[in-house]
Amino acid sequence: RDLETQFLVARLKGHIYELNEGNEGNVRLSEGARDNNVSLSEDQFTFTGAQGYRSARCTHGAYTGAWYFEATPLPASHREKTYPKGHPLMSGEVYTPHFRLGWMRPSASLCGPVGHDRFAYGLRDVDCTLCHKRARLNTPTGEKAQRKLEQQGQAMAYGPGDTVGCFLYMPPTSYVPPVELEMVFRRRGDSNPVAGSDVNTDIPVPGSFIEFSVNGVTVQRVENIPFDRYYPAVSTFNYGSVRLHLGGQNTVKPSLAGVKGAMQWPWNVVACPNPKEGFKYPPPTNYVRGGWKPISSLWLIRAEVEFKAERETIEKAQREQALRDAGIIPSTETKTKTEGEGEREREVPVKPDTSGDVVMK
Repeated sequence: RDLETQFLVARLKGHIYELNEGNEGNVRLSEGARDNNVSLSEDQFTFTGAQGYRSARCTHGAYTGAWYFEATPLPASHREKTYPKGHPLMSGEVYTPHFRLGWMRPSASLCGPVGHDRFAYGLRDVDCTLCHKRARLNTPTGEKAQRKLEQQGQAMAYGPGDTVGCFLYMPPTSYVPPVELEMVFRRRGDSNPVAGSDVNTDIPVPGSFIEFSVNGVTVQRVENIPFDRYYPAVSTFNYGSVRLHLGGQNTVKPSLAGVKGAMQWPWNVVACPNPKEGFKYPPPTNYVRGGWKPISSLWLIRAEVEFKAERETIEKAQREQALRDAGIIPSTETKTKTEGEGEREREVPVKPDTSGDVVMK
């Protein structure tokens, strides 16, 4: 049973963030943090939703610093004829999808759109309003962008083919960062496991903000957001699909030297240098003090030496168990009993006295 538990834990570690071994270590859409009704592509960059709003978030989240990613809605392709021809939710013979993209905290529910609770911020496709706490808001930044776009004869909206930029900035604070993902899940009235955050506060952090852009034009900005770990998040309606662009991918595992808590794998994440490649509308390098990083720079510590040590421990236990089952080596209980009896014999010697009788001392 102990060996079975070890194997189970090993498999859990190997798949808690990805399903495909080729994606190991990189930031992807999470198979463990998505609604059961949505699907992910093999490389886990493309999200395809259900008929109603459902969500998924990425494998890694950021809690301090400046981070950026992009998302591109894909053209509609679902052709199931649930609605009659001419229905407003249909465009010809295919569904008309809708999108909400943004950032999500660990406690956010996955069975609805991004931004329908207080643990997420999403950008709505129809009018580019900010979605948060089940409300659609137009911030001062949004009002300014709307006036500018109207003067240019453009609509404040996005859809298939557009590029949505999502920027997060969280200045350094004295708060303790939440764990990356918890072993124990709690359920929120649905069939999806949702990892809870160990930060139970909604205290705003001065200077922090989340900003959204469409094709390089800033459309919404919310400031002084609560401290927590924030994950890139996607949700669609009417079987919409979205492709994420998270930045260049890591190809080299970081060294464990000098990394505090590195052996507590896989619960700790470190930021590693990564090229800002693949972005269509990246922010200026000096957009915030200290610069920004692509979200793909978040790297899960999975050192080869740790994999090797874990594998050797399991294989050694297997070999010893096989030898005991074959009777080649004594069992642990027999070996312990024999050693104990020998120690007792050495501790209780037999000595003769002057009368010739044997006395036990």
